[in-house]
Amino acid sequence: MRWLNFKKGFTILPIMTALTFSSTPYAQTDKDNLINELKVLTEQGKSENAYNIASEHLEELEGTPLFDFYYGLAAVDSGHPGEGTMALERVLIQYPENDRVRLEYARGMYLLEDNEAAKQEFNTVLLKEPPEAVAIKIKRYLALIEKREQQYKVTKKVYAQITAGYDSNLNSAPEDQLNRVELTDESLGKGDSYVQASAGATITKPMDKTYTLFAKGDVNHKSYQDEDSFNNSTLNIVGGLRYNLENKDRVQVTARGQHYRTDGSAFRNMFSLSADYTHSFSNTLSASAYLSASRFSYPDSSIAWRDSIQVSTGASVYKVLPIWNSPILFSNLYYGEETPDDVTTVSKASVEKQFFGGSIGLQLPITEKNIATAAAIYQDTEYQGRDWLYNTRRHDKYKALNLSWRYLFNDQFSVNLNSSFIDNSSSIELYEYDREVVSIGVKYEY
Repeated sequence: MRWLNFKKGFTILPIMTALTFSSTPYAQTDKDNLINELKVLTEQGKSENAYNIASEHLEELEGTPLFDFYYGLAAVDSGHPGEGTMALERVLIQYPENDRVRLEYARGMYLLEDNEAAKQEFNTVLLKEPPEAVAIKIKRYLALIEKREQQYKVTKKVYAQITAGYDSNLNSAPEDQLNRVELTDESLGKGDSYVQASAGATITKPMDKTYTLFAKGDVNHKSYQDEDSFNNSTLNIVGGLRYNLENKDRVQVTARGQHYRTDGSAFRNMFSLSADYTHSFSNTLSASAYLSASRFSYPDSSIAWRDSIQVSTGASVYKVLPIWNSPILFSNLYYGEETPDDVTTVSKASVEKQFFGGSIGLQLPITEKNIATAAAIYQDTEYQGRDWLYNTRRHDKYKALNLSWRYLFNDQFSVNLNSSFIDNSSSIELYEYDREVVSIGVKYEY
């Protein structure tokens, strides 16, 4: 964004007088010709050529105001803002009232990402009420600086949500009696309506343009109307470090902790560490890969045989489609293994497993405020031990279709409709079930 010559001190003519009184061993005519050449080249946009020529004469002409001006201007424009600002600063010291020089110096400081210095110099000129065209350019730079500074400020976000819904099979159990086992009514599938309340907060602290620290936490509680023994609550805490690469790629390391309670008692604790890498092929296509290790522990000693370590890896792709309203196509694939702490007949049949799966979905902004999402999910899980009752290995195939619609009232309030249709087939009839969940929720974010 170049500054043109304007009145009110925006010309560089006052600097010309310095040439007359400058005593250097370089011939005056040669000096005038060289400076005129630099002037022509910079005005023609050939700043790289001007910079190369000026660099050859730096030793004999450095300190000559007009030379320093065009040398500094060429350096800033050709990608050498450090050298350019030093040259322009020498001119500014001698001619502090020359706003053209000050603006070029401010532009160089902006390129060096010295936001405070650039902002101070731009505002100094703006207070002098420059011509409208210049003022507009200054305000654009100040807006860019403000946007840049926001990237390094601590950002905080909080949310609260209330959801009401119905779950046709909240305990994921068979709906009918089995061939080999007689189930009690308590063990058959149960349907019930519920209310769920959740709240959370996120804080992000950029250390610089490369490193960012982040942390978030949330709590939620689900209460069923009749089956209150299935009431549950969850506390999640997440923290990590994000590293932004020069090509807009990203590496992120995350630690997660979860405490899960059911029927008023602690049921399971989980802690995990993960690392993921995201690569942007373009503004409309990105892919990521992750590796995660999780530790599951159960406080109740009667089910401590479930304690385990789970390791998983996967990859995701996001693509903005060049069609109506630019919907986002997303998909992922993953593989994992879970190993119990104590390898017993029961733990091998119920905990030790290998699993793989994936999903594919589409997010469609119908309008600016209406967003619809659909996703199909599949997971194949094979346990490593034989079930003591059925004398076979459990092998589950989980399939689900998730549909959602979100309406944004404004930046803070939104309403969400969600439905899930689940079918889990298994080599052991005890673990076969169907499940439908529908809900509506209102969310507030600030």
